[in-house]
Amino acid sequence: MDKQELFKAMRENWGSGMAISPAWILLGAGLVLMVVAVLSFRHWWRTRHERPTPLLTFLSLAEKLGLTRGEQWLLIRVASQQKLSSPIALLLSAGTLAAHGRAFAGRYSTTRSKMLMQRVRNISDKLFGNQP
Repeated sequence: MDKQELFKAMRENWGSGMAISPAWILLGAGLVLMVVAVLSFRHWWRTRHERPTPLLTFLSLAEKLGLTRGEQWLLIRVASQQKLSSPIALLLSAGTLAAHGRAFAGRYSTTRSKMLMQRVRNISDKLFGNQP
């Protein structure tokens, strides 16, 4: 069987001549995309809780350091208001915590500001010990 006879047999069987119909190409591409989407979603669904986020990492670390939920929430509020990428930065040094705590407390009235700074100092003492 030579090439011409082979192509003629293919044309008769497929009915589309030498080219594949664009509808079949689109259908095949759509099917491949659908399979990839399903597999990607399945992988994401199974591993969605395995990826640590900065907030989850902070909560885990703060719990291990012995901070109460109220103290954790205060640090989250300070980090959020100060536009820090993560509240973990506040756990790194007493100076960072004090500076951001002062800036955060400065937004409130004198009485509330003093109370917030006392809470920040208590957290700092708990994390870093009494420092001058």
